[in-house]
Amino acid sequence: MQAIHRFRYFVLTKWKQLGFIEFDKGVARSLRTGPQFQEIAIREHHIQALVRKKPPRAARGPHDGVAAVSFDPEAAAARLRVSNTSLKRLTKAGYLRMVTYEGQALYPSWQFSPRPDKPVVAGIEIVAPVIPELWPLGAEHYFMAAPRMELSVDGQHRSPCDWLDLGLNPHIVAGILEKYSYDIGR
Repeated sequence: MQAIHRFRYFVLTKWKQLGFIEFDKGVARSLRTGPQFQEIAIREHHIQALVRKKPPRAARGPHDGVAAVSFDPEAAAARLRVSNTSLKRLTKAGYLRMVTYEGQALYPSWQFSPRPDKPVVAGIEIVAPVIPELWPLGAEHYFMAAPRMELSVDGQHRSPCDWLDLGLNPHIVAGILEKYSYDIGR
């Protein structure tokens, strides 16, 4: 058994020296076979760390970036140019995602399209229900804003937000999110 372990270690170090593989010490699942995988492994490790490590209650508040990645109901209604009643109806119908953070209703900013002709990204009613409930708002925003290898258009990796904003298949984003929900639930 020790001989097999030594052989594997020898091969691992040689391949790393030759540039065939790369990995990060202390980062789970960081073994990769090319430069395109480095970003993905680090991002997935970062998301898992955000999910598992919630800051202590006293450390939460306006300084943790929640305000930067969400809108309160009044700001969301103003951005969409609708009344508060219409905002509640859209939320209840599944066309907007609302989260509760320390007793306050917030609308994650990733769901609002930067394009003036489209107020929200397409497919929100498919994607929002599969976002893991355990994710803090920051992890949700990070996932939705970071480019992913699985979402490539013309050789460019797109973020789930960009993917949805382009009107591409929301079921692909939902499938990626379901994979994360499964991994977290294990």
